[in-house]
Amino acid sequence: MKVSSSIISGGFVAPPSKAASQRAIICACLSAGGSLVKNFSQCADVLDTVAACSTLGAALALHGKDLQVAGGGFFAPREEINCGESAATLKMLLPIMGLFGQEVTLGGGANLKKRHMGHIEEALSKLGMRAKTSGFAPITVSGALDFERASMPPNIGTQFLSGLLMGMPLMEHDCFLEMPKAPYAKENLRLTLRIMEKFSVQAKASEEMDVVFCPAPQQYVGCEYEVAGDFALSAYLLGAGAINGKVKAHGLDVQMPSADRRICEILQQMGTFMIIDEEEKSVTASAGELTGIGVDASDIGGLVPLLAVLGCFAHGSTVIKNVGRMRRREPDRVACIAKNLRLMGGIVEEDEDLLTIRQSSLVGAKVHAEGDNKVAMALAVAALGAKGETGIAGGECIAKGYPNFFSDLEKIGGQVQK
Repeated sequence: MKVSSSIISGGFVAPPSKAASQRAIICACLSAGGSLVKNFSQCADVLDTVAACSTLGAALALHGKDLQVAGGGFFAPREEINCGESAATLKMLLPIMGLFGQEVTLGGGANLKKRHMGHIEEALSKLGMRAKTSGFAPITVSGALDFERASMPPNIGTQFLSGLLMGMPLMEHDCFLEMPKAPYAKENLRLTLRIMEKFSVQAKASEEMDVVFCPAPQQYVGCEYEVAGDFALSAYLLGAGAINGKVKAHGLDVQMPSADRRICEILQQMGTFMIIDEEEKSVTASAGELTGIGVDASDIGGLVPLLAVLGCFAHGSTVIKNVGRMRRREPDRVACIAKNLRLMGGIVEEDEDLLTIRQSSLVGAKVHAEGDNKVAMALAVAALGAKGETGIAGGECIAKGYPNFFSDLEKIGGQVQK
């Protein structure tokens, strides 16, 4: 994929939220009665969720941009559940498998098998379950999800915790879940609880999301749920407007829980002209004179590659702290974006938990996203403001989260050669 220097002008429809799509699909599968998940994301990760749910006995049917789900709950499979390359699918389904009280194995593709699963075994042991794993997929779990009060280990991740929250109402008794070290992405857990509520399930959370009380047993009830636009993905094209033009994203609900909504605040702080229309559900970003700022990326790891690119076009220095969590991915997201920006002439310094970027004159180069879709999108945005042409190897990985990225980029003026 090749991207050349371009003046950006136009609008696009925000891709549906991947996180909301995955959670709504699982809740719909657990429900009594049918559901319609409208405008769901059809990116690779979400289709992996659909496939895994099918293996668990759910009946799902695609109708254009909507997904019809028959409901009725999951059934213990006789075969390994293939989660494809979606770590979110695997992590969310893991605690839900405890509802069977049987041995179940979850696996996936080659890249997923390289993703470290952190404190999964420790977390499951506190929930009445057991795990057999080398720390990577596949993971075999057994035992019943059964606890009255459980405290999760630090850094367990909101995908696993979201799956646990979705499973708790189906237990036989009330329970408390403690997360003493408030998770990195509290907004993702708020999103999970919001979607559960749409499916008639209630849980009460503290303001800091460090304690959740869930009455049980409860019953999910099928409904019609419309997925809103994804801030994390839309941020990259809004960033293109901030660098080299004007972009309007349609379909973004600023009331939807999302840590990545912070992109609006960050762009504005850096000097981007922003218009947020809550009634129209749109966000517009227009180029201004960007200035470097300090950003805490604890809960917005998906925006780190974009923030690094913005730093190259901003006066002074941009300092992104608390990026260490992104180094545990495959590839190391921090090292990957830093290395590629240096190939383009970027002045980037990295420490274990810190990324510092200084204003740079970027020049087109041959770069490689190494399978990270956020890095690939960030490099495409960098290419828009770089002199000459940039060849992005592995750009096809963007389809994992945003299949229409390059077509949307072309709609707003990006010069793309496939």
